[in-house]
Amino acid sequence: MNRVLPQAWNQVAEALNCIPLARERVRYAAAVKPLLALPKTARILEAGCGSGRLLRALAALGYHRLVGLEISFERLREVVRLGPSCARLVCSSEVPFESEAFDAVVSAGVIEHVNDPARWLAELERVVRSGGVLSITSDTYMWRWLSRLGLYRSIQPIDRPIWSSTLIRWAQHLGLEILGCGGFTNTADQRGYFLKKILSLIPRTAFLQRWFNKATMPDIPLDETEAILDSVRDFNALPKSNLWSCIWSYECYYWFRKG
Repeated sequence: MNRVLPQAWNQVAEALNCIPLARERVRYAAAVKPLLALPKTARILEAGCGSGRLLRALAALGYHRLVGLEISFERLREVVRLGPSCARLVCSSEVPFESEAFDAVVSAGVIEHVNDPARWLAELERVVRSGGVLSITSDTYMWRWLSRLGLYRSIQPIDRPIWSSTLIRWAQHLGLEILGCGGFTNTADQRGYFLKKILSLIPRTAFLQRWFNKATMPDIPLDETEAILDSVRDFNALPKSNLWSCIWSYECYYWFRKG
């Protein structure tokens, strides 16, 4: 499924593990939110679990039948070190599970980093039971434009944000019902990010300089799991379908139910 060798992902593991939680915590909140109605005995797969931040949040919510799938062995070492101990960990570039094995699949910031995202989505749909939930977060299409303009260079071996209508069309062809989609930001400085990057190409007036400097990183609790749970409680979903924000915001979420 992913033609980039696992070694390439291992090489960037440390840099990815060091991304401040403040820049990712709403991503995890958006991914977790549609799972909250599930019973605590639900079987949940996180596809692309990274260093385990989302798995630890799910465990703190009382879910204990967890599976973490990750291509990078180095990132899984962090899950082993930090927990949760209840999670079964699988290192693979495939989705090596039986069909309808899970009540829910959650995948935060992953689908844009696989070689064949349409097939990846189909594999995630395959392993969700009928009536189960598939929750995805992704970079918005804005990042493709920033990359083409030379204003963004990814550290990840694959980084191809997907046009929101395309992702939803793939899901509908698989028989998935869309429960909601929309854009969000993790921190105040991410608001209007595309415009800020464009304006960075021109000399800044005093007003622009104040605008750039105004947004600061928020203070968050030292406990990462508690910070994510706070964000889950505070996360307010946009109306059922907001494709425009899935293009122009910083990140976006897609929530589906399998028929």
